[in-house]
Amino acid sequence: WLLLLLLSRASIIGRTPTILSRSTKFLWADYEPAWCFWEVFELLRKIAITGAVLLIPNTNIMQRTLVGFLISLAYTLMLLSLKPYKEGLEDLLAIGSAVLMNVSLLTTLLMKLCDLSTDTCDSLGFDSSSQISIVFGIVGIVLLLVLVRAAGVQ
Repeated sequence: WLLLLLLSRASIIGRTPTILSRSTKFLWADYEPAWCFWEVFELLRKIAITGAVLLIPNTNIMQRTLVGFLISLAYTLMLLSLKPYKEGLEDLLAIGSAVLMNVSLLTTLLMKLCDLSTDTCDSLGFDSSSQISIVFGIVGIVLLLVLVRAAGVQ
C-alpha cells in the first residue's frame, strides 16, 4: 500500500486524477490530501498493538499492556493534533474510539497493579481490582454516550 500511495501522492495532493490514484482511492479517499498515507499509519498501529506486543514475553503482561497503552496514547495525540479525516465527524469518532481504547488499557494496568499489591490498590483509593473495573466501566460508558451524543449533533 505504501508504495502505491507514494507513486500516486502527487496526483492525490494536486487533485489531478490518474489511473493509479483512482485505483487506490479506497486507501486515501476519507483523508485530507496531505494525510493520504493515514491508512498506512492506521495499519501500523494495529499491527503494533496486536502483534508487536507479542514480542514481549508472556510473563511480562504489565509490560505488554504498558507498551500497548503508550502506542495507543501516541496515536490519540496524533489524531488530536493532525485531524487527518476530511469529515469532522470521522475525526470525532476516531478520537473517541482511541480515547475509549486508552481508558480500557489504563483500566487493565490499574487492575493488574491492584492484583499485585493491596497497598497499591489502597493508595489508588480502591478496595479491589473489580472495583476499578466497575468505576472505569462506568467512565467508559459515559464517554461512549458523550461520543454518540456528539456524533448525533454533528
